[in-house]
Amino acid sequence: DGREGMEALGSGENLGEVAKGMLEDGILDWVMREGRPSVVPDMEAVDQEMNFVVVPLAVRDRAIGVFLIHTSKPKEDFTPHEMMLLSLLANQAAVAIEHGRAYRELYETHQKLRKSQAQLIYSSRMAAVGELAAAVAHEINNPLQAMLGYVQLLLIQESVQGEAREYLETVLKEGERIAEVVRELLSLFRREEEPREVYVNEIISRLAVLMRHSLLVDGIALELHLADDLPPVWGRIDRLQQVFMNLIDNARKAMPQGGVLEVRSFRKGSGVCVQFTDTGVGIPEEIRDRIFEPFFSTWGGTGLGLSIAREILQEYRGSIEVYPRSSGGTTVLVRLPARR
Repeated sequence: DGREGMEALGSGENLGEVAKGMLEDGILDWVMREGRPSVVPDMEAVDQEMNFVVVPLAVRDRAIGVFLIHTSKPKEDFTPHEMMLLSLLANQAAVAIEHGRAYRELYETHQKLRKSQAQLIYSSRMAAVGELAAAVAHEINNPLQAMLGYVQLLLIQESVQGEAREYLETVLKEGERIAEVVRELLSLFRREEEPREVYVNEIISRLAVLMRHSLLVDGIALELHLADDLPPVWGRIDRLQQVFMNLIDNARKAMPQGGVLEVRSFRKGSGVCVQFTDTGVGIPEEIRDRIFEPFFSTWGGTGLGLSIAREILQEYRGSIEVYPRSSGGTTVLVRLPARR
């Protein structure tokens, strides 16, 4: 107990040797081996004599730290009762620390499970949407190709002139645009099983075909500035499409009154960059540090868009950064390692 500990130190045991033992073995190991609070001198004190009171912090015989008090109180002035109180205080502190650690681990595990569940639901929904979109696209494509074939047959007839020809040419042009959307829709939801070399410009161009019209309906002009001869990056097309779709969707939500979304690709060092710049409301400074947190959203929805995007990019050794624009709006920069 405390009295025995004080008597042991006070009956001929040299404090200098105690301090030396603590330095050689480590404070925690020494105190835990002794199993009692101890008073040792501060060997670096110059102006006055100082001591350390070292009390072990342990939970179920497992050391988790030490309770250390730096004091000018002489060692012989510590009573057994005081040492016992320090031991009790250390025991309570150790239990509180252990509970705090357990709670933090439980909270982190819960957050990971919650995120995994949400991602699973999201992926399942995307898979279901993909299957539905592919089925609808297939059903549209067959009669569409027949229609375009008949229009082309009519256009090769010399007797078709004037307004009738203009109408047919318009039908052909719009029908071909629908056919392109159908092709891109089928390509968008084609599942990729393994990563491979992909070109970001192809992904962006495909998404532009699918999303440009809906963005225009919301008053948003989509501008593409894609660098020529970019090297490929490594990844799954469907995963990178998900990243870019999430970023475009975020930009749309940030411009409820319309605006401009500029998507730019370029080479920088050994990487390929894709930059999304919008003229929206921007991200308030007070929440800027939280935008990548799972389930955090200022627009409603799941709040997983940026979190999932960063996770996918990290999977391919990429990164994502978000910058406010001085003129208003936000810039999101995606970097991926080039394969060549």
